[in-house]
Amino acid sequence: MDDIDWSKLQAAYGSATNVPGLLAVARTAAAPETSESDPWFSLWESLFHQGDVYTGSYAALPELVEIASDRTDDAGAECLFLAAMIELRRHEYEAPAIPRTLQAKYEMGARAAAALAESEVSRQRGEPEGETFRLRFAAAVFSGDVARARRLLDGDEP
Repeated sequence: MDDIDWSKLQAAYGSATNVPGLLAVARTAAAPETSESDPWFSLWESLFHQGDVYTGSYAALPELVEIASDRTDDAGAECLFLAAMIELRRHEYEAPAIPRTLQAKYEMGARAAAALAESEVSRQRGEPEGETFRLRFAAAVFSGDVARARRLLDGDEP
Protein backbone atom coordinates (compact mmCIF):
# COMPACT_ATOMS: atom_id res chain seq x y z
CA MET A 1 0.00 0.00 0.00
CA ASP A 2 2.95 2.30 0.61
CA ASP A 3 3.98 2.16 -3.04
CA ILE A 4 0.68 3.71 -4.19
CA ASP A 5 0.44 7.45 -4.78
CA TRP A 6 -3.02 7.92 -3.30
CA SER A 7 -2.97 11.62 -4.15
CA LYS A 8 -3.27 10.68 -7.84
CA LEU A 9 -6.30 8.49 -7.20
CA GLN A 10 -9.91 9.50 -6.70
CA ALA A 11 -12.40 8.62 -4.00
CA ALA A 12 -15.96 9.85 -3.56
CA TYR A 13 -15.05 13.30 -2.31
CA GLY A 14 -11.90 13.98 -4.31
CA SER A 15 -8.42 12.70 -3.61
CA ALA A 16 -8.09 9.21 -2.12
CA THR A 17 -5.45 10.30 0.39
CA ASN A 18 -7.77 9.42 3.32
CA VAL A 19 -8.19 5.81 2.20
CA PRO A 20 -4.93 4.35 3.61
CA GLY A 21 -5.79 5.69 7.06
CA LEU A 22 -9.29 4.23 6.89
CA LEU A 23 -7.90 0.87 5.84
CA ALA A 24 -5.36 0.94 8.67
CA VAL A 25 -8.12 1.58 11.22
CA ALA A 26 -10.32 -1.13 9.65
CA ARG A 27 -7.52 -3.64 10.19
CA THR A 28 -8.21 -3.67 13.95
CA ALA A 29 -11.63 -2.00 14.30
CA ALA A 30 -14.53 -3.80 15.86
CA ALA A 31 -16.97 -5.37 13.44
CA PRO A 32 -19.70 -2.95 12.38
CA GLU A 33 -22.74 -2.92 14.63
CA THR A 34 -24.81 -0.71 12.31
CA SER A 35 -24.45 0.75 8.83
CA GLU A 36 -23.28 3.97 10.49
CA SER A 37 -20.39 2.36 12.42
CA ASP A 38 -16.98 3.77 11.64
CA PRO A 39 -14.55 3.15 10.07
CA TRP A 40 -16.88 0.99 7.97
CA PHE A 41 -19.29 3.80 7.09
CA SER A 42 -16.41 6.07 6.04
CA LEU A 43 -14.83 3.30 3.95
CA TRP A 44 -18.09 2.63 2.12
CA GLU A 45 -18.66 6.36 1.61
CA SER A 46 -15.17 6.87 0.20
CA LEU A 47 -14.95 3.76 -1.98
CA PHE A 48 -18.55 3.04 -2.99
CA HIS A 49 -20.53 6.24 -2.56
CA GLN A 50 -24.05 5.81 -3.93
CA GLY A 51 -22.92 2.84 -5.98
CA ASP A 52 -20.06 4.60 -7.73
CA VAL A 53 -16.51 3.26 -7.72
CA TYR A 54 -13.30 5.20 -8.15
CA THR A 55 -9.66 4.60 -8.94
CA GLY A 56 -9.04 4.66 -5.18
CA SER A 57 -11.58 1.83 -4.84
CA TYR A 58 -9.43 -0.31 -7.13
CA ALA A 59 -6.29 0.47 -5.13
CA ALA A 60 -8.10 -0.43 -1.89
CA LEU A 61 -9.46 -3.79 -3.07
CA PRO A 62 -6.29 -5.86 -2.47
CA GLU A 63 -5.97 -4.37 1.02
CA LEU A 64 -9.64 -5.09 1.78
CA VAL A 65 -9.07 -8.70 0.77
CA GLU A 66 -5.94 -8.92 2.92
CA ILE A 67 -7.82 -7.54 5.91
CA ALA A 68 -10.62 -10.04 5.27
CA SER A 69 -8.14 -12.91 5.20
CA ASP A 70 -6.62 -11.77 8.52
CA ARG A 71 -9.97 -11.41 10.32
CA THR A 72 -12.25 -14.23 11.33
CA ASP A 73 -15.04 -11.99 12.61
CA ASP A 74 -17.80 -10.09 10.87
CA ALA A 75 -15.30 -7.35 9.97
CA GLY A 76 -13.63 -9.77 7.56
CA ALA A 77 -16.94 -10.47 5.85
CA GLU A 78 -17.58 -6.71 5.67
CA CYS A 79 -14.25 -6.12 3.90
CA LEU A 80 -14.87 -8.95 1.46
CA PHE A 81 -18.39 -7.68 0.79
CA LEU A 82 -17.14 -4.16 0.02
CA ALA A 83 -14.47 -5.61 -2.28
CA ALA A 84 -17.16 -7.67 -4.04
CA MET A 85 -19.40 -4.63 -4.50
CA ILE A 86 -16.49 -2.76 -6.09
CA GLU A 87 -15.87 -5.66 -8.46
CA LEU A 88 -19.56 -6.07 -9.32
CA ARG A 89 -19.96 -2.39 -10.16
CA ARG A 90 -16.86 -2.54 -12.33
CA HIS A 91 -18.63 -5.19 -14.42
CA GLU A 92 -22.16 -3.84 -14.43
CA TYR A 93 -21.84 -0.10 -14.89
CA GLU A 94 -19.69 2.47 -16.52
CA ALA A 95 -16.86 2.63 -14.09
CA PRO A 96 -13.46 4.23 -14.45
CA ALA A 97 -10.79 2.01 -15.92
CA ILE A 98 -8.36 0.39 -13.55
CA PRO A 99 -5.12 2.39 -13.86
CA ARG A 100 -2.38 0.33 -15.48
CA THR A 101 -0.18 0.81 -12.41
CA LEU A 102 -2.84 -0.93 -10.27
CA GLN A 103 -3.94 -3.65 -12.70
CA ALA A 104 -1.66 -6.47 -11.52
CA LYS A 105 -2.33 -5.87 -7.81
CA TYR A 106 -6.05 -5.59 -8.44
CA GLU A 107 -6.16 -8.87 -10.36
CA MET A 108 -4.10 -10.60 -7.68
CA GLY A 109 -6.47 -9.25 -5.03
CA ALA A 110 -9.50 -10.45 -6.98
CA ARG A 111 -8.01 -13.97 -7.29
CA ALA A 112 -7.27 -14.02 -3.56
CA ALA A 113 -10.82 -12.84 -2.87
CA ALA A 114 -12.26 -15.68 -4.95
CA ALA A 115 -10.28 -18.29 -3.02
CA LEU A 116 -11.06 -16.70 0.34
CA ALA A 117 -14.79 -16.37 -0.33
CA GLU A 118 -15.08 -19.99 -1.48
CA SER A 119 -13.17 -21.19 1.55
CA GLU A 120 -15.26 -19.14 3.97
CA VAL A 121 -18.57 -20.18 2.39
CA SER A 122 -17.61 -23.86 2.73
CA ARG A 123 -16.79 -23.29 6.44
CA GLN A 124 -20.12 -21.63 7.29
CA ARG A 125 -22.02 -23.69 9.82
CA GLY A 126 -24.75 -21.84 11.65
CA GLU A 127 -23.08 -18.48 11.23
CA PRO A 128 -25.09 -15.26 11.28
CA GLU A 129 -27.26 -14.96 8.19
CA GLY A 130 -25.85 -11.56 7.19
CA GLU A 131 -22.29 -12.83 7.21
CA THR A 132 -23.24 -15.91 5.19
CA PHE A 133 -25.04 -13.74 2.63
CA ARG A 134 -22.02 -11.46 2.21
CA LEU A 135 -19.68 -14.41 1.77
CA ARG A 136 -21.97 -16.14 -0.76
CA PHE A 137 -22.30 -12.87 -2.65
CA ALA A 138 -18.53 -12.37 -2.71
CA ALA A 139 -18.00 -15.95 -3.88
CA ALA A 140 -20.41 -15.40 -6.77
CA VAL A 141 -18.84 -12.08 -7.79
CA PHE A 142 -15.24 -13.24 -7.66
CA SER A 143 -16.00 -16.53 -9.41
CA GLY A 144 -17.34 -14.47 -12.31
CA ASP A 145 -21.00 -15.39 -11.79
CA VAL A 146 -22.26 -11.81 -11.97
CA ALA A 147 -25.83 -12.94 -12.72
CA ARG A 148 -26.00 -15.01 -9.53
CA ALA A 149 -24.43 -12.18 -7.54
CA ARG A 150 -27.09 -9.82 -8.84
CA ARG A 151 -29.86 -12.32 -7.95
CA LEU A 152 -28.46 -12.62 -4.42
CA LEU A 153 -28.21 -8.85 -4.06
CA ASP A 154 -31.73 -8.32 -5.37
CA GLY A 155 -33.15 -11.01 -3.07
CA ASP A 156 -34.16 -13.26 -5.97
CA GLU A 157 -32.14 -16.19 -4.68
CA PRO A 158 -32.46 -17.67 -1.19
